[in-house]
Amino acid sequence: MIKLIIERKQNKNLLSEESVDKTPDEFIEFADDDDEFTDEEQLYNSMNGDCGIFAVALFKALAEQGIYGAMAFLIYDALNREPTDMDNLLNSEADIFHICVLINNKFYDFRGEVNKNEVIRKFVPYGGMGLTPKDYTPKIGRDYMVSTFLVNNDDDIEYFDDFVNAGTNVQTWPSAYRRKATEIANKIKNSV
Repeated sequence: MIKLIIERKQNKNLLSEESVDKTPDEFIEFADDDDEFTDEEQLYNSMNGDCGIFAVALFKALAEQGIYGAMAFLIYDALNREPTDMDNLLNSEADIFHICVLINNKFYDFRGEVNKNEVIRKFVPYGGMGLTPKDYTPKIGRDYMVSTFLVNNDDDIEYFDDFVNAGTNVQTWPSAYRRKATEIANKIKNSV
């Protein structure tokens, strides 16, 4: 993603030659706004590794509205065959398949409100002799596990942000999803 930002900024004549050599961490100061990414790029990123980063962005947008008490809903492989807490999940070898935000019994990701069963079917890999995606129904405990993490305050958001950065396939940063997260947070606030 950093290369994409460089190319866009060069096309806008906003980038000096010396800044092209910056590391991704240094480069964030140049691209801390979601206007750098098209909606299609954001959707692709959020469905391919940035679902946790989008969840962090949504938690922050909800906090700006004064809304706490949402939960991170993590779907991961059933390596250990039992749910676990965030620290143990981070230290395990489990792959995290997807992260949604759960609030008021509704699930949200970059696409907005989503159906939990459709999310599980989309993100849990299928397998087995003679099975095709249409024949396969993922089973909790066999194919995936679920854990939740309650976000009650800004410290919880920071902890979850650290977890996402350490344990998932992060491609961008929460501010890259500010516009979409704020839009969804406003819908959530108006539906309460």
